[in-house]
Amino acid sequence: MPSETKFVLKSKTIWGVIIAAVPTILAQFGVDVGSTELINGWANEIIEAFGSLLAIYGRFVADTAVHVKE
Repeated sequence: MPSETKFVLKSKTIWGVIIAAVPTILAQFGVDVGSTELINGWANEIIEAFGSLLAIYGRFVADTAVHVKE
């Protein structure tokens, strides 16, 4: 068990989860990132995939526990 900790927002895993959740959260407020013709409607899927991959990568390379407050 690591003795050092880092603040939660310095975690790749946490940022990956936040990024992956953005399209879902925005959809709750009526914002649809994937409705534009910019990427043929694949924007939501690309954002979610990137966030998911970042979270998985962050989990594999993690060597420090996270904390919310001291």
